[in-house]
Amino acid sequence: MSHLEMPNYMIHFGQADQLLLELIPREQYSKLLILLDTNTSRDCLPLISKKLDQYPSVQFITIDPGEQYKTIETCQQIWQELLQTNTDRKALMINLGGGVIGDMGGFAASTYKRGIDFIQIPTTLLSQVDASVGGKLGVDFNKLKNVIGLFRDPKAVIIDHRFFQTLEEKELLSGWAEMLKHALIDSKAHWESLQALDPLQIATHSDSVQNSITVKQRVVLEDPFEAGSRKMLNFGHTYGHAYEALEHSRTQNPATHGASVAQGMMIALALSVGKCGFDHEQAKLIIRKLHEWYTYDPIVAPEQIQLLLQFMQNDKKNESIELRFCLIEEIGKVQLSVPVAFDEVLEAMNTVKTMLHADE
Repeated sequence: MSHLEMPNYMIHFGQADQLLLELIPREQYSKLLILLDTNTSRDCLPLISKKLDQYPSVQFITIDPGEQYKTIETCQQIWQELLQTNTDRKALMINLGGGVIGDMGGFAASTYKRGIDFIQIPTTLLSQVDASVGGKLGVDFNKLKNVIGLFRDPKAVIIDHRFFQTLEEKELLSGWAEMLKHALIDSKAHWESLQALDPLQIATHSDSVQNSITVKQRVVLEDPFEAGSRKMLNFGHTYGHAYEALEHSRTQNPATHGASVAQGMMIALALSVGKCGFDHEQAKLIIRKLHEWYTYDPIVAPEQIQLLLQFMQNDKKNESIELRFCLIEEIGKVQLSVPVAFDEVLEAMNTVKTMLHADE
């Protein structure tokens, strides 16, 4: 077993059930609260449930799965259950699930009676390489991602690769996109090391997962509250979050977060060529590599263009209503908060389409 150190907690790698026994003395907390959704209750809870029998008081709180339930209304449901069971401030919440459970469970725990302790056990590849580090918590509001929230550290994070066996292909690819993002902002060697891997066999490449988490750990340690360099983790997210929000507004089967970020990275690479001097041919190669895993859909109906702009204007990284993108000069060399006009975004969408079909 190994771990990565953050200032106020550790990220532990190993079997979650055994690590819980080591991290939580029976007498330390008045009760354990396990927050999960119906999917993780079925697929992930059995991996840790036998060891939970050793604790005298365990309460399960089960919510519906999906980003659409990452709301204040769901938090009210969680808080109501805590109050009805007389949960005190000495309780511990264990958030067992993907990014929605981790973000919202941490937010609910941090605000209940001004804060109870919580442990994050991310069960998806995406939440392990992304949400597991940094203490960002929150919920969506008015169809905008994570605009209500706060920074607060967990007592611990547990990374258990056994949970990967419970994931569908699209969920593995969603997390893979964040790993590719970490590589592009980190180094050429890191990017090239991922090219030989099969994301659907990522459970056999645990070192690559840990390397990805280490990139985020390093960036967060440098800038814990996103005042400067931490913004590099938003590479691909300004357009990606807006596209994801647009997808949720127009279809019952929206693109995953990772697939949306992959499209955002394609747009950011096209913008980087014109605004930061990124090599055109290399950008085309990377965009085509991304396209092998993620379909690029540049089609946004004219009546939805304004909605896409609105979602981008509400991005937390912007200043006033001016769009700000994280772009790259070369792999591993990032430019933060680059002003980008919406017309340039539309042009980049066409540039990506051209790069993908230039040789046809």
